[in-house]
Amino acid sequence: MAWEDRRRSSAAVRWLLAVSAIAIIAGAVPDFLSSDPHGHAVRHVGAFSLAYAAGLLLVALRPARARTMLHVGVVLVAALAATTAYDVVRGDVTLFGESAHLVEAASVVLLWVLARPAPPAESEAVQQASRDGSGRGDGRGLRAVG
Repeated sequence: MAWEDRRRSSAAVRWLLAVSAIAIIAGAVPDFLSSDPHGHAVRHVGAFSLAYAAGLLLVALRPARARTMLHVGVVLVAALAATTAYDVVRGDVTLFGESAHLVEAASVVLLWVLARPAPPAESEAVQQASRDGSGRGDGRGLRAVG
């Protein structure tokens, strides 16, 4: 099952998703380990980011899980977009300063690519028919009558 799962999905997309997860982990660890006495909320954000990255790594290994993770990613990116818009309008941050969240947005696109249903596998009869041109898959091919 796991092998079939990986075989039907793009290795490049799975690698990009893993790289995205590692980038998120790299950004989350300092927040998670923050020693700032007022950093309680920052540590919570770091913990969630680590959990999200772990989910992305799981999907990179088991692409069939993308359909479940996609919903989490969409909610995360929607929330980030809303808070970014609010903070930029208020002048609290610059749009460039919020570009660090593009990794999360890219991860949602990658999740969506992996979550799309795979085309059905062709049956052996259909493959044989395409090889011999008969359209029946029984190996007899077309015959002239008369």
